[in-house]
Amino acid sequence: MTDRARLASLRELFQGKPSPQRWAEAMALLKDWPWMSVQIGIDYVEGRADRWPDAIRAQPPWLQWEVAHPVWALVRHLDLRHQPLGTPGAMRLARSERLARVTWLNLEGCQLGDEGLAALLTSPALRPLQQLLIADNNLGPAAAEALASATSLASLIRLDLSRNPLGDPGLTALLPALAGLTHLNARHTDLTRASAEAAADARALRRLVALDFGDNHIDAEGAAALAASTALRALEILRLGGNPLGDPGAEAFADSPWLPNLILLALDRCQIGPEGAAALARSPHTARLHHLDLRGNPIDRRCALDLLDDPRVRALKTLRLTLDGLDLDGLDALADHLGVNLEADAGQPPLKPPGDPAGRP
Repeated sequence: MTDRARLASLRELFQGKPSPQRWAEAMALLKDWPWMSVQIGIDYVEGRADRWPDAIRAQPPWLQWEVAHPVWALVRHLDLRHQPLGTPGAMRLARSERLARVTWLNLEGCQLGDEGLAALLTSPALRPLQQLLIADNNLGPAAAEALASATSLASLIRLDLSRNPLGDPGLTALLPALAGLTHLNARHTDLTRASAEAAADARALRRLVALDFGDNHIDAEGAAALAASTALRALEILRLGGNPLGDPGAEAFADSPWLPNLILLALDRCQIGPEGAAALARSPHTARLHHLDLRGNPIDRRCALDLLDDPRVRALKTLRLTLDGLDLDGLDALADHLGVNLEADAGQPPLKPPGDPAGRP
């Protein structure tokens, strides 16, 4: 293939809608481009890729991060997940000039440890970084303190700390340094009520739109602190699945007027029974809520029928719950399982299964 033909192929790719597939095809063309003239292709892509999301602009599988190639000028998403970097690899990465253009860095499961992350954070090349994914790296409170004191993360808007033993000391030390953050994932990080209370009071989280505290040890009082927070009013997504909230935790969210923008609430596996589920359904403060996840909670058939009959629940786009040992996704699935007519007028008496005039479950 001639350079002219390669350039024509690039032109066709970049006239279409941005997609990972188109990006991969463009990178394949650049891989096979003769070294002496590859800059022609690099310049063409660089002049047209600004409208492509950084998440799509990943390094291709054939491009190892320690190998020099002109295509690095185009990469914005560096994905090194599950590569055993350890501290030595983190130190080499910190010295790499290739980080200077990266805005999305995925280091999930790279065996960094506290020392490796501290070494990486010394790199001034991290200043453009907007998304840092460092799940499953055995990071403890020392790593959180290193993150809190890092001067190279001023542009960070998304941070994934899941599956690291941070504990309450680590998270509470980190929270004041997260100004500007919009997405925080601290799932399965050994958090308790203290972390929920600290997050609820953290002025640095005023821009947060998505918070995941799932699979921790947060109790009903921790949930109440989050529900009553005036610092988290921008929240649109809140995930607390796998915490022992119980009915009091669900009722705290049902009674709270302080989360007016909440669109998704995940309370799966939270020991919520019929009373908690009913409180959420009756809440006057969930007008914007579109997605509610109650899977893995002890909700009985009578409660499920009452939920289906509630206009607020029927306005949801997604309702997920577990009934009779089955995970049901959506109102239609629940109605089919219960054998009720979902098209019945919500203003009529409660829905009843066909053939059961008493409405008994």
